[in-house]
Amino acid sequence: GMTVDRTPSSPYFGRIYVSEGQGGQISEGSPAVARLTTQGVYTMTSDFVDITNQGATAWNGNIAWGETTNTGYQFGPSHLGVAPSGMVYVPSSVISSSGIYVMDPAHPDSTFMPVFDGKRNRDNGTIKNGGAIVTDPVMSCVVLGEGQDETLYTMSRNCSGTVYCNIYQYNLGQADSLPWNTAPSATIFDDATTNYYENGCGEIAYDGHGGFFMSQYRYSSSTAKPALAHFTNGVMDYNCGGEVSTSNRGGLAVSVDGSLLAIARETGTVAVYDVTYDANNVPSLSEKYVIEWGKSGWAIACEFDAAGNLYVISSSIERLMVFSLPKLVNQYTTRVPYQKQEVGIKNVGGQKNDVRKVLRNGQVLIIKDGHTYNALGVEMK
Repeated sequence: GMTVDRTPSSPYFGRIYVSEGQGGQISEGSPAVARLTTQGVYTMTSDFVDITNQGATAWNGNIAWGETTNTGYQFGPSHLGVAPSGMVYVPSSVISSSGIYVMDPAHPDSTFMPVFDGKRNRDNGTIKNGGAIVTDPVMSCVVLGEGQDETLYTMSRNCSGTVYCNIYQYNLGQADSLPWNTAPSATIFDDATTNYYENGCGEIAYDGHGGFFMSQYRYSSSTAKPALAHFTNGVMDYNCGGEVSTSNRGGLAVSVDGSLLAIARETGTVAVYDVTYDANNVPSLSEKYVIEWGKSGWAIACEFDAAGNLYVISSSIERLMVFSLPKLVNQYTTRVPYQKQEVGIKNVGGQKNDVRKVLRNGQVLIIKDGHTYNALGVEMK
């Protein structure tokens, strides 16, 4: 899985985080060069610089992730999330390490702190406390808000019998202390009786309007088992049925404003849709682009950055790809908040609007006093 920091006020704005669930020998570059990866999280800048100098070794948070296997879609780590504060939420759908752990990007070599606490069932990964379900194994998560408003949403995969996926809400900012050891604050979607999501290989994405999309791997999508659905106020208000006819591994991304949606579709393709919403936040999709990357394989994860560039991970061909979608003005600009001006440049100083951070062609650039610097503070000539 992967995530991109899309919050302009975050000190890690534009940073890319990628989870590796297995580790082992892969190939990179052209021609192929053998590379040995490990289980955990890789971090890089928007222009793919190894900003933490980790090389081929993932940050593992001192977590015993357990074995990742396609049998039961146990991924550890699985699909990442990043909070507006810049903290990275690292879920696991592996039964032995189920839950979510938090990585501090400022100290990625430190132990990842658990979000949940309780007794883990060794057979299905459900964590309980006093009989109440705290969480199931987590496939994907979204974090919204800061401080007292910080809220975690999870795509949790119950494996206690027939597999189903719920969307849980945790009001982390209101908690007296963490780890969280009680039932979720709310259940956004309860799939226990409907069983729309029977394999749990997919992602959850916020629509920017108060609702959520959730995908799943389906060879043949149907109303009974949709590849994509949408939820507002606890109600499934969109079911793709056969509109999204198939989704190979369920990779899903929604742009910051909710106007674009990308989903893994046929082998070797990702489809991008325009999305509109009615007065009740019910979405309508219209196919805009179909991206074919010229090789076989599936898209297990997708993400848009703040500028609308689309990142796609294919675990089958072992690649992270980025696509710049056609637009009239291929530039995105955001002001850097005063307290964050030190990011990327030493001794910045100056007035509130002296510094601008620009995401141009997928690369973060910082403009100060007519000079342009990359994310490492090196002036671009």
